[in-house]
Amino acid sequence: MNPSQGASVLLDPSNEVADTLLAVEDWLLGDPDPHGDVEAIDRAAEVAGALSWSLRKTARTAPELFSPDGHLQLSPVLAIEADLGALVVDVHRAIRALPDEQPPPDTFRVLGLLDRCELCSRTEDGAVLVAAARSGPGALRLDARQYRAYQRFARVVLVDPLDRFIAVGFSPAVEPDSAAHLSPEGPEVGL
Repeated sequence: MNPSQGASVLLDPSNEVADTLLAVEDWLLGDPDPHGDVEAIDRAAEVAGALSWSLRKTARTAPELFSPDGHLQLSPVLAIEADLGALVVDVHRAIRALPDEQPPPDTFRVLGLLDRCELCSRTEDGAVLVAAARSGPGALRLDARQYRAYQRFARVVLVDPLDRFIAVGFSPAVEPDSAAHLSPEGPEVGL
């Protein structure tokens, strides 16, 4: 993890990245038979475990995101001080050192997501989302600029249609009774 890279934005609508990284760490440390670079395997296990821990910690303080009108709850974005691209390279190097082993399910899907998130984090949309993600716990109604950045980011990094649907949501016509809990400042969040 390299803090000098700046913050990376992670959009994980299925909440699978931290669990998958933990499974990768366990798999790499689980006495596989390496055909090469033991150091690469140890390094990948270390960074996968550290990122999994960091994601879980960051998720506890991430704001609940809502559309500008407050009617639609969005998947959270996490801003983490990590170079996700370097993690992806480290894990791929470890997988190549274990050609006869099968990595945990969803490993390659998660690595692809992390790689796309890293690339998009270096854009203006990424910077806008880092600021939103760092607003602290509680409810945050995105302004129009933040919401457009969120939508563009989600369209680029999420290739699975179900993940896109979960992240951006579906806003059916709001029933008058269902909108009663919304205040002009945004949805009320019970603690």
